[in-house]
Amino acid sequence: MSDADKPLNKKDQKRLDEKRGKGAGKDYVPFIKVGEFSSSGESVRVKSTTVGRIHHLFSGNELAAFLVFVVA
Repeated sequence: MSDADKPLNKKDQKRLDEKRGKGAGKDYVPFIKVGEFSSSGESVRVKSTTVGRIHHLFSGNELAAFLVFVVA
């Protein structure tokens, strides 16, 4: 069975039903948010001044890239 034929788990199906991962700009809602799973690593929520929404970043590398591309 290929991955495309496998059924989605209940959490992912609920996220799709909530229209997560869709939209553009300020109306975009991330598919996975920072507070939805436990982690001992770094996670950051940053409000973008250009887009006007909160970005959910899951690592220091994502934060560094975000700051490079937004500030540049």
